[in-house]
Amino acid sequence: KLEAERKAKAEAAAKAEAERLAKLAEEKKAKIEEESAAAKAKFEAVVAQGCIRQLDWKSALRLMETAKAEMTTPEGKLACDAEIKKITDMKRMHDIFIKNLEGHVFKGKLGKCKVVSVNEKELTLVKPDGKTKIKIFWQKFYKDYPGNLNEIINAYVFNARSASAPTKVRLNLREWSEAMFGAALTMQLVCGEVNGAAERSEQLVKEVVKQFPEYQKTAQETFPGITFEETTEE
Repeated sequence: KLEAERKAKAEAAAKAEAERLAKLAEEKKAKIEEESAAAKAKFEAVVAQGCIRQLDWKSALRLMETAKAEMTTPEGKLACDAEIKKITDMKRMHDIFIKNLEGHVFKGKLGKCKVVSVNEKELTLVKPDGKTKIKIFWQKFYKDYPGNLNEIINAYVFNARSASAPTKVRLNLREWSEAMFGAALTMQLVCGEVNGAAERSEQLVKEVVKQFPEYQKTAQETFPGITFEETTEE
């Protein structure tokens, strides 16, 4: 009888421990889901606040880093890192423009205007007469000249690994992929109201996966609205 009681107590204790561990696991799972959702929501709030449209990378990064610091799970911090990478990818693309645009002669809406200087704040162009200078803030350029934005994406990002590309600073495959993702995100988040922006974004993402199949998982996570049947590994 004593042995049976000991066995019953041991079984009860084991059951209680199993229930405790199961409860902890469930609570951890719920916390991970909560923080992962919070990371996405914070990024959406950063977008809604206008940081991305204003190309205010510093504020956007600060807000996301603050959110990351508040996370209590590794998964929550990783979810914030994924959103932070979206910002750094867009900034990478923008930095490429700053490094490469001086001397560029535009087509389209800014036809034959030449970039004579460029910095983080603005571009300075000379009109076709060779004398008249105009300054365009980057925010205005992205908003009012989407065709010219696409032009420089093609020249300095999309074709940046081509031997004939005018890029002054060559990109390795990782840098190119990140800049391409940055361009795709810019099409979605800054130029989303422009006709053809969504299609262009998808084209950019699929080109990355085509050239760098290892990036497909990252692409799927970053751009959940895009399907990749045509660009899966051979």
